[in-house]
Amino acid sequence: MGLIKKPDPKDILPHPHPLPEDLEWCEMDVKDEKVLNEVYELLRGNYIEDHNGGFRMRFTFECLKWTFTRPNYRKDWQLGIRKKDTKELIGFSNAVPASVSIEGTVFNLAEPSFGSIKAEHRNRRLLPLILLELVRRLRLEGIWFFCSSAEIIIHAPFSEMWFYRRELDFKFVLDVSAVWM
Repeated sequence: MGLIKKPDPKDILPHPHPLPEDLEWCEMDVKDEKVLNEVYELLRGNYIEDHNGGFRMRFTFECLKWTFTRPNYRKDWQLGIRKKDTKELIGFSNAVPASVSIEGTVFNLAEPSFGSIKAEHRNRRLLPLILLELVRRLRLEGIWFFCSSAEIIIHAPFSEMWFYRRELDFKFVLDVSAVWM
């Protein structure tokens, strides 16, 4: 059990991946209420929605704070993209440290989540860039495993699992604002 291909640390880009000239990377200090509010507003308006924007996942401010600052969280793994001129936050994704034990061997890994780009910037293909930058940062720390879920088919995964979820009481889920329509 181990890596499919042994990575060479020399292959890791020593500097952040380039962004279009009008944008810049920023680390999001999610322990700062003002910064967390920016992330909350971005996700509230742009995270997991149906094709016509009528249904969207919604997390409470407290839930996001708890999720982002799990034990051993890393500020440099809370990554944003801002417009250089206005400093407006237009994209965000994060990763949190985790580990998994497979046949008695413990592997350190990261769980990415909350990848979101404002709708008007999605045609710029920024989400793949933000994920590449997260992977680069993880690899600089010696973390070579990434555990994620997606609602699309990801090409060339080394493992896959299917799960189905069903809301048992959709009215309750709407009432507690976990989703909105």
